[in-house]
Amino acid sequence: MKTYKLASWVLSAFMTIALAISCQREFGQDIEAEEPLLISPALLELSTRADGDVLTEDDLKDDKYNENKVDRLDVFFFKSDNTFLKAYHITTEGGIVSHGGKEGYLLSNNWKGDGFVENSAYTVYVVANSTNETINSADNITVDALQALTLTDPDIYKRYHASIDNDTYTTTKAFLMNAKVASWSITSSGTQLVNDAVVSLNRAAVKFVVDVSLSPAFLERLSAKGDHYGAPSWKQVNFNTITAEVPGGTAPEAVLATGSSGAYLAVEQGTGEQQGHYSIVTYAYPHKWTFETAPDKAPAVFLSFPSYHGESSNAAYHYYYIPLCESGIRETVSNNLYKVNAVISSFGSSEVITTDEVELNYEVMEWGTSYSADIDAQLVDYLVVTPTTYTFKGGTSTEFLSTTLKYYASSSVSIKEGSVDAYYIDKNGTKQSVSSSQYEINVNANGTIVIKSKIPTNGTYQEVDFVVTCGEGDDAIERTIKFRHYPLDFITAEEGAYSTYDETSWVRMGSSGTYNRSAVYDSHFRYRNYSNNNAGTEIFRAKVFSGGIVHYLNTNGTVGDQVNSTPLTNNRMYVLQLTSSNDSYTLGRPTLVAHTVTNNNDPRSITYYTSADDVISPAFMLGSQLGAVNQVSSSEYAAMHCAKYLEYSDGKEYKGWRLPTKQELQYMMDHQNGAAMIEVLTGEYYWTLDGTYGRYSGGSGGDANGSKYVRCVRDLDQEDLARINKFE
Repeated sequence: MKTYKLASWVLSAFMTIALAISCQREFGQDIEAEEPLLISPALLELSTRADGDVLTEDDLKDDKYNENKVDRLDVFFFKSDNTFLKAYHITTEGGIVSHGGKEGYLLSNNWKGDGFVENSAYTVYVVANSTNETINSADNITVDALQALTLTDPDIYKRYHASIDNDTYTTTKAFLMNAKVASWSITSSGTQLVNDAVVSLNRAAVKFVVDVSLSPAFLERLSAKGDHYGAPSWKQVNFNTITAEVPGGTAPEAVLATGSSGAYLAVEQGTGEQQGHYSIVTYAYPHKWTFETAPDKAPAVFLSFPSYHGESSNAAYHYYYIPLCESGIRETVSNNLYKVNAVISSFGSSEVITTDEVELNYEVMEWGTSYSADIDAQLVDYLVVTPTTYTFKGGTSTEFLSTTLKYYASSSVSIKEGSVDAYYIDKNGTKQSVSSSQYEINVNANGTIVIKSKIPTNGTYQEVDFVVTCGEGDDAIERTIKFRHYPLDFITAEEGAYSTYDETSWVRMGSSGTYNRSAVYDSHFRYRNYSNNNAGTEIFRAKVFSGGIVHYLNTNGTVGDQVNSTPLTNNRMYVLQLTSSNDSYTLGRPTLVAHTVTNNNDPRSITYYTSADDVISPAFMLGSQLGAVNQVSSSEYAAMHCAKYLEYSDGKEYKGWRLPTKQELQYMMDHQNGAAMIEVLTGEYYWTLDGTYGRYSGGSGGDANGSKYVRCVRDLDQEDLARINKFE
């Protein structure tokens, strides 16, 4: 265990002010006089940080970004009935707090003269670094007025630099910090005039760290094409610039700032051996947003990467949109650090729009770890590993890809015995073990954990979870580390619960619908009423997965008969993800053309989609056996069916289905019956997005000149992928 000593006004982790006095300290006062009232800053300088790490050892020091600087303190005391008692306004000089000519004094030698009474309870507000003139000078203020004060900082996003003051940096950075002690009193127990309470000064801001790197596979692709990426720049999106001055203050309406057009900011080059490694450190004040406004209000950054071909100095720009919080988060919290590990695996958009070309992993942690300790006291054990999740992609079956994680610990670190869990999920959703020859984990005494992995051979990702531990017995600290290795092309799956149509009149599980299996209107619309255009034959009936078998869903929302005499047992919606084009496939989202069909006998209309683009989507999902349908006599009816199809899975309604392209159909044929995906195409002829068909030589059923089968797919957006690929 390491021992830490008090330093002169050096702040680390949380700012801590220990309210303490000792009779052993000489104050130069008459022995008959009152003992001085003292709130002395007891601030710990830690030689190693426990949390909030970024990329390098230097980055771990908060003073690099001036996050610990204290220019002034303002302390307000209120009586138990909330009437104002006293305010103290203290400016630091040379890093030393002084008051009344005494170093280390925050209060007064004459506390009785200031109106304090022993054993009376007071409420205390402490504010550091405020630029609000009211706080800096108020000699009388109400609690309501204090809580109503707000601070606006349009440059909150800027990092500190000792000599540069521009769009990216500022030379005057000092963070607003505050605290409230609900009940504080002077005691008369011996010479201890101040109790043992600790005031933890929390920063009012939120810290964001974005660790950006180019994946090894992407760097290889660039090199093979004779291209390279230059240093990126960034700009902020939806950064709140206003906050309450004191804890419990009235939360102001968020004032969101977005970098103006062209105002991109510098990104720091990372260190180490990896090419294309960058770090963004920035700040905002916390704010909340709703699900409905998330795309417009959630904090994010735009990355702009210049790319060059050969020796040319002419740059083409590629943009990436990086949300700073996971999709499920709807607020940021003060004094927290939000870290994003962003691995870029493909060219970004040529316009500033949301893209799916970035692997994102998120961590949320306290900005620092709060410690209070006396001189020579020992701190508790600590163990922090960063990142705690990591993703490999690509590689070979014979060579390892590797990465290095950093850890910070109070003593030696080791892998907990029996904690390693290496596995993949097969085509049936069953967990299968991964051979130990596929990976290596080494914990080193120099503060690093080296993990290595070979590319999976099972068609989906392999995951390795393990626990590292520090300390002994009941005091041991454990951290769980997870890493995944994805092939360049891979398959995962979601479990479907039930299927229906995206119609208010159609049944949902547990609630009745009014759909009619037999009603027939105009032949063009028999599809809408559950029939094909030939002799009223059904196209589709709503289904539910129950007891391991696909059943029909009754009109009252209950489980009906099983679908086939030979039961359908697979409810997996397979997700196929690709990262590069090759000789067989051209990667790209098909450009969809909308067609709206209206029927005079029915006020409703149907919009379905076609496309002549024979490409393969970089990430698309297949409807499960819950979407099984009869053969359909026209591509129009097949496209209509997909446009209205809905499959429900674990709180998520998957809509927006379409017919597959020929290349997507071929990709399914090539990969089914492997370790990751069972046979999903058993027919011979299937309708495709261009209005024609694809053929599976291993199947049977359908007619090149007549009715064909339907297999619906849907493109995945960034939120879908984040949820599906999220570490549990």
